[in-house]
Amino acid sequence: MLQAAVGDVERVVYETERRTLRLEARRDEGGRWFEGSEIVSQGEGVETETAPQPETQVFRGGAAAESLWRQLEPLRVRRVLGHLDEQKLAELELSETTASLTLTVRGRDHRFTLGGEAYGTSDRYARENDGRVVVLPAILTDDLDVGRSRLMERRLIRATRPEIEALEPSRLGRTARIEQHRAAPPVEAFWSLEGRQEASGEFATWVDKCFRLQARGYRKGEPDPGWQSEATITVHSREHGLETLEIWSVEEEGERVWLGRSASTRLVAELSSPLAEEVCEDLSSLLP
Repeated sequence: MLQAAVGDVERVVYETERRTLRLEARRDEGGRWFEGSEIVSQGEGVETETAPQPETQVFRGGAAAESLWRQLEPLRVRRVLGHLDEQKLAELELSETTASLTLTVRGRDHRFTLGGEAYGTSDRYARENDGRVVVLPAILTDDLDVGRSRLMERRLIRATRPEIEALEPSRLGRTARIEQHRAAPPVEAFWSLEGRQEASGEFATWVDKCFRLQARGYRKGEPDPGWQSEATITVHSREHGLETLEIWSVEEEGERVWLGRSASTRLVAELSSPLAEEVCEDLSSLLP
């Protein structure tokens, strides 16, 4: 339906009565990645004067966003139904639709109004700007309908655990290099300080906590000079070479908030406070 080569799709915008979701392809020295934003409106029946105003939530798109883009370059529809009369449009829930999908390809917008689901599937009826009706594959709308929680990148580093050769955590001027041995199979893997062959249970426990760290949200902008630097973790892997995760904390509205950024997140990620604090505080006793 759209003759888009890899790299041609620049933006996806999904709109319903309650949600506006935008995904844009970005490119930097690390390759292509996806930046998203989502606005969810206040519910029906809520007093406008007392209800909180909609807030734009930014996020970095993850594997689901990458999968979505692969379906768009090029876009292949399930069926082309052509131009239909008003009665048939009503049957397909295309007469008074409030949902739409807009794809920007090489600077040109292609808008589809969205109707109901095709019988027996999750595929969606859609109507192009020129009036033609098509059936879009479910993958194009299912993830968009769920929104940010489905599309967001939660990983802080790209490297998978078996491919990691070493980690270098630093905190308050102290640093160490811990190496992984016998990474495959995982049940035989163990960690030790550089140059040693004895397994360290303390570092193994810390590594487990480190790999449980995930982004629970994102925020726009650069790190603030007032943020307190808590730790830096450099990852050495066969897949991606060197990756560095920086972790900060900051006092906001009476509580300590933990933030991080890496080459994988691009944006500043909001971290789970208890776990991020543990990961950083444990280094105080572990680092030589």
